[in-house]
Amino acid sequence: MTFSTDTLRTLINDQNGLASNNRFRVIFPDISGTPKPGGGTAKVDADSPRALNSLCTSARFPGKNFNLLERGIGMEQLKIVNGFTFTEVAFTFYLTNNYSARKYFQEWTETIASPTPPYSAGFHNNYAKSISVTQLDKLGEPVYVAEMTKAYPTSISEIELNNQAQSAALEMTVSMTFANFLIK
Repeated sequence: MTFSTDTLRTLINDQNGLASNNRFRVIFPDISGTPKPGGGTAKVDADSPRALNSLCTSARFPGKNFNLLERGIGMEQLKIVNGFTFTEVAFTFYLTNNYSARKYFQEWTETIASPTPPYSAGFHNNYAKSISVTQLDKLGEPVYVAEMTKAYPTSISEIELNNQAQSAALEMTVSMTFANFLIK
């Protein structure tokens, strides 16, 4: 079969155009009231989870890697799947002058492990929450939704401060792990 631009154009038109990487929505959980292992509960502004969607400059859909074993049957070597793992997902956020994104994730990490001695870990069922990432079409309608279940932050990037002239807004990146993802 030879390549035809008309065939490609028809295929793209039949499937409502090409997806745009800058049309997405993320929904983070309300972590208020989540118990902290050192005592107390998480406290965040009610608007924090919604504001994170606006402050999010990049998000990723999760990936899946298969674990393989080599198995010999006679002279033939086959690769057999014996499990799978998920890649961590990174989200990048603009930082405002009140550091709302940083404070939200800092509060979430304090539900995972206490920040002061005696250090203790929280219960997975308490701090693991659902997060969804949605690809939107040109009209803002959802076309692909991935919901990550039992998700929580595993790292928050450092923030570099310096005396150079300001040319860009401060950003931070948060890596998240999760148990599974569902496509809706």
